Amino acid sequence: MEGDWRLEVGDGLGGQQRGDKVWSIDPAKSKYTLYGHCGFVFSLDFFTRDGQQYLITGSEDKSAKIWVMHKKECAGTLPHNSGVTSVLSHPTLPVLVTGTEHGHVYLWNSINFRLKRILDVGSGAWVKGLACFNESGRVVVAHAWALSVIEIHDEEEHGGSSGQ
Repeated sequence: MEGDWRLEVGDGLGGQQRGDKVWSIDPAKSKYTLYGHCGFVFSLDFFTRDGQQYLITGSEDKSAKIWVMHKKECAGTLPHNSGVTSVLSHPTLPVLVTGTEHGHVYLWNSINFRLKRILDVGSGAWVKGLACFNESGRVVVAHAWALSVIEIHDEEEHGGSSGQ
């Protein structure tokens, strides 16, 4: 996508209509609004696949959505058991990572958007943030009172299974 972009998350028209506005930073004006979540959006991350730019958003509506930026439409919905509080596109592996209100970490294939695994990292507290550690297979998970480091791999590439 050309230029710098900003995503405005909120409800417009005094709470009557929700949508995620995509803005151009220069000039600062709204480009379009992405509709789809029925709850507040807690997190977002951009990623590129096959030369196309995508956006993943995590919401209190127990879903993460994948948006195709050039089409301005939803390519898929990733269901969860609780609100999605943090999302991350891994910079070197074809993996999307999502964290939830119940403290679970979901690993998704970023090519076909299929669930690879659900991890219980033990705290039971909201996942407050996700970050990649030096572009390795390690992901840092921030909880309310703890940090966890998990090791993830591209299981399809290494012959592993895709179950939970």
